[in-house]
Amino acid sequence: GVRVAEVTPALALGLGMDTARGALVIEVQPGSPAMAAGLKPMDVVLGINEQAVDKSTDLPVISSRLPAGKPASLRVWRERAEIEVRVDIAGQPVAAAESRKYCHAFIQFVGKPGGVRSKVWENSGSDGSQDAMTATLATFVVHMRQQQPKTWHDFTASPIQCDMNSGFCYASTLRHFGTSQLAGQFCKTTREEAETEWTGLVARDPMMEVIAWPAAQ
Repeated sequence: GVRVAEVTPALALGLGMDTARGALVIEVQPGSPAMAAGLKPMDVVLGINEQAVDKSTDLPVISSRLPAGKPASLRVWRERAEIEVRVDIAGQPVAAAESRKYCHAFIQFVGKPGGVRSKVWENSGSDGSQDAMTATLATFVVHMRQQQPKTWHDFTASPIQCDMNSGFCYASTLRHFGTSQLAGQFCKTTREEAETEWTGLVARDPMMEVIAWPAAQ
């Protein structure tokens, strides 16, 4: 019930992990056992029933061996701490899903037009905390650097800062010689709020490329 990706060293650093390991959850399928158990994007699955998940390809292999109808215990890295999540393989809810946020992220040049902006996506299960937003923004930056490595700088030397009153987190990288850049993310309680804000921001810089990430609705 999930789509996963590798945890890169840069992403592990952004998530507060000691090493790059586990399987990064980037999408949770509606109605799946994973969603019923409260798994959410940006979780990192570290183990299942005492079996270590060292890389993303380990997760489907281990999951396929689990007996149907019995709950499984997952070790999950979430918001800079390890927690346990119980998943019912039969698909029956074993834990209530948490609240949700509607988010959009961007990475752009400073002082000149252009950049990349995500569409609004539903961040199911996000509690909207600073740690949760920091992890999501760090993942977006890593994704864009992997997609366009010659365009975007590394933000790891610049700590992500958040204004929780406005639901905004950002990081900047300033260059004396070369182009300075800014990455940020907004998260709102309702889709209407997020879409209204997104429309206004796109109107200010229509040259920005719009992408669906990780799974825009």
